[in-house]
Amino acid sequence: MSLQLDGLPHHILELLYLRRAWGIAADIALPGLDPLPQTGASKLPCDPEKFLWEVRWKKKWKQVWNAQVAGQFRVPGTAILSTGSGTGRYPEFWRAEFGVSGFDQEAFEGWEQHIHESSGRQLLQAAHHEQVEPVIIAAWERGLKHVTALPWQGQISLRLGEGHLVTTLGTLDDAQQFRTALAQWIKDKPL
Repeated sequence: MSLQLDGLPHHILELLYLRRAWGIAADIALPGLDPLPQTGASKLPCDPEKFLWEVRWKKKWKQVWNAQVAGQFRVPGTAILSTGSGTGRYPEFWRAEFGVSGFDQEAFEGWEQHIHESSGRQLLQAAHHEQVEPVIIAAWERGLKHVTALPWQGQISLRLGEGHLVTTLGTLDDAQQFRTALAQWIKDKPL
């Protein structure tokens, strides 16, 4: 069985941090973050306008998921249908493309490190839990290839494309919730 448990993709964390720190893209229906980042000195730059930063963020959000997911899927938090390559060839980091203005690198790295420290073993432990193993095998037999866990609140099971599950770190922490997320992934039909 080959199942990839994606350990907190940096590109996605960077975008989630920016969205929270700058208060942009509020129309994208994403869950709240858990844990909430300390945003430090991060602040939306005055130039260009907020609207343009939001357009850039949404474009980058779609690009990152296109690299993460293979096949047709709905971009998380949107009604946008996309076809991803799933190659893992991500676009440039936000800061490489748009600069560091308004981005508190130290605050971001502190949040990212906190998440990694508190979730480092969750992915492997969750997959090998005795209550989860039969359901994860059943999901794998039906095409599950990737599980991505994000620092979102609540219990979430998003089926992206043919073989991708997006869930929360909190869901991975609870065997019953992870079983439920996997069972929901099995029930949901790909686009």
